[in-house]
Amino acid sequence: MDGQQQTALQTEIFDAVESGNFERMRELLQDTGPGVRHGNTRCTLLHAAVEHQQVDMVLFLLKVISPNVVNKDGRTPAHLAARSGHTQVLRLLLADPQMDPDKRDSSRKTYKHWLVLPLLEAVLKNSRAKVQELLRLDADPDCAVEPLWEGPAATELQVTTARQLAHTLHHDDILALLKRQRAEDDAEDDDPGVPLQTMVQRDNSGTNKKIKLCVDVSPAEISGKDVYKMDAAPRGYVCLLGYGSFKGRPDLNLEGSETDAHNLANIFSKMGYSGRAHFSLTAKQTRQQLADLRDNKMLEQAGCAVFVISSHGASRRHFLTSDMQTIDTQWVLDFFKDSQCPSLKNKPKLFIWNLCRGHLQEESGRGGSQGEVSSRVDEPLRDVMCLEAASGSFSWHSFSEDGTPFIGALCRTLARHAATKELTQLYRDFLQEYTDVAPYAVPQLTNHGFSKRFYFNPDIKNCVSGNL
Repeated sequence: MDGQQQTALQTEIFDAVESGNFERMRELLQDTGPGVRHGNTRCTLLHAAVEHQQVDMVLFLLKVISPNVVNKDGRTPAHLAARSGHTQVLRLLLADPQMDPDKRDSSRKTYKHWLVLPLLEAVLKNSRAKVQELLRLDADPDCAVEPLWEGPAATELQVTTARQLAHTLHHDDILALLKRQRAEDDAEDDDPGVPLQTMVQRDNSGTNKKIKLCVDVSPAEISGKDVYKMDAAPRGYVCLLGYGSFKGRPDLNLEGSETDAHNLANIFSKMGYSGRAHFSLTAKQTRQQLADLRDNKMLEQAGCAVFVISSHGASRRHFLTSDMQTIDTQWVLDFFKDSQCPSLKNKPKLFIWNLCRGHLQEESGRGGSQGEVSSRVDEPLRDVMCLEAASGSFSWHSFSEDGTPFIGALCRTLARHAATKELTQLYRDFLQEYTDVAPYAVPQLTNHGFSKRFYFNPDIKNCVSGNL
């Protein structure tokens, strides 16, 4: 097929989507494939179906195209739906298990930012039902829209938020809705976390007996075109997310999760890393902390990022948060893709999953493989490496007051070999260390576009305390 024929097919399939010709779209899809893009906009078929509110098309195309796919402006189908106020198709997108509601476009706006435009229009028309519908989709009445909102109303009324507009127009029913929304949002406070160095100081001042481990020093600087540059200050940023307690389920409590965090804080702080530890966050708090970190200027200075998540595993690679909700591990990975986190572009990103099945063993076996994102058109991961406690994402061991054997073995391996061995060599040493304490576990290292050799490169010899 020559270029002219291919262009004609692309034009025809987009016309079929926009007009709702479902059968013709399916027929043409066999020739074009789901990855076809529309001219200069680089919109996918899913973008087109959403923009023209073709509900059946959206449901079908979500099977082959990720809801997180972006056009040339970095906008997902959800961005387009929100901007136009197409709430029905937006709900379909948000219901997809792989949907990233915090994905930002090239102007650094999420779909929620764009929802403010239809929210302002709904307030202007005094449409209480529409305002309610938009609030349920997380439209923010206090988000300033200037210079997004244009027209006579914006100029004459001199308002920049939906709340200001409702107040100016004396729409009391809508103001009552917005006040109730603010009260619900304020009910859940953010968790600032504990700096790694603070945790180290607490350990040093404690009375518990601790095993002393020394972090070796690299005998020479390791560099080259095939090596990730690791001479930044801080050397890297570490985000520790430990879920040790669960609302209404004391039987699920993971004793020793804080011990793991303290051991990791000791090791990484002595290697020149900074970061914070967060304990037993809700799903909303987890998403908020990751969003705050993604936008943190510290990542621009750091040489790499390390994420350690410890909790119960649930079905299809999800983990449990303290409010008994689940978060998809793929969602976390997608959150730090190049388009979403430019501060970490071309930098190594390590995700360490310490997820045990424990009491959730039966639940985690259900659900099948529906909705696997790997088969759908999407932006690829780059410079990402994942270390899982066991093949299949979930380990079989339980937490104890001394922490998990997985984290203990990892800390000992880092202390002994991180100075001189790159990551894949380090992994082999870790395997041996872990096998000695957990002979039936098979940890798994997975490469997602990790293109160079990576060295932790500690440069300060120091002793690290920890219940290892």
